[in-house]
Amino acid sequence: MKRQHLLAVLAAAALMGCRADNGASIEITGRAFPTDVKGCTYSPGGDVALATPVYDPVLGGPFRVALYVRNNLVDPNKIAPGSTTQSNNWSAQSVKVRLNPSQFVDRYHPSPALLDLPQLETVHPLLTSSVVEADGGEATFIVDLLNDGLAAAILGSPDGSVVLGITLQGRVNGDGSRQDSTEFPLPVLIQANSYIDPRPCPTGSVFTLSCDGQVFNGSCR
Repeated sequence: MKRQHLLAVLAAAALMGCRADNGASIEITGRAFPTDVKGCTYSPGGDVALATPVYDPVLGGPFRVALYVRNNLVDPNKIAPGSTTQSNNWSAQSVKVRLNPSQFVDRYHPSPALLDLPQLETVHPLLTSSVVEADGGEATFIVDLLNDGLAAAILGSPDGSVVLGITLQGRVNGDGSRQDSTEFPLPVLIQANSYIDPRPCPTGSVFTLSCDGQVFNGSCR
């Protein structure tokens, strides 16, 4: 319980730190809490989940989380209506996950220390896609964080804590330019035989996103 409390404090500090000095155009603002737990539905602008997620390597399986994302790019047509047809709306294409990113570890010096694992990195497709409108538009993305080398490193580790640095990679819709999000640090407790299913929804259920009052399986458009 003490370890989970420390990690929760660490996660909150990291979140506040990212937002305090964040000048990025695309911002991951937090890990989403389901707006409807029973139906496994996530809506933009809901509550942020501050509890530290637990991954049980004995149970295994995917490690999926929902993330809130905000587009801070300016819509030029709000400054000068009709001035351009270029849209600053943004679409994510993939997720990059880094294990124990050095920038986070060096800044926050987590205690107890994180597991001594290689600083691995992986990039893989998103589970859901969504267009995030400019000028503060928000959306929710569901991502699977463990695959390839990351999963192997964690599954072979003892109990302890890690931090996953999550970056959404995408493009601005108008000119097609590459624009990635801020890196969001997510502390995770690795604990064998915890009997906590890492999937935040009932087994067999489908993640859904709620957009403009409508629910879609897998995407918001």
